[in-house]
Amino acid sequence: MLRRAMFAAVAGLVLSASNARAEQQVHRVGVLLSNQMGAAPRNAWLAGLRERGYVDGRNLQIDYRYHGGDVERMRALAAELAALAPELIVVGGRRPRSRCIPPPRPFRCSL
Repeated sequence: MLRRAMFAAVAGLVLSASNARAEQQVHRVGVLLSNQMGAAPRNAWLAGLRERGYVDGRNLQIDYRYHGGDVERMRALAAELAALAPELIVVGGRRPRSRCIPPPRPFRCSL
């Protein structure tokens, strides 16, 4: 439960920083996971975002990609997500391999 709350909080913090730019802007988030998220964690995450004013399909677009543990597929999907120019890419799984996914451009962490 704490993990889900942290997940939503991080997404909310990053998106709230960009929210100052335009109130009606549609924010884009990329999600790269090893396997599909279960219904309960996904619903909890979406509920946390809704509490912060972000509604999927209204002012938030979430692009999910699943690599199934294949590192080469992970790299390709990370590049695909980066090409969509999201404000945030969330990487999860048992052991996210951040060294396998170089950032596509300079980025700043606002935590």
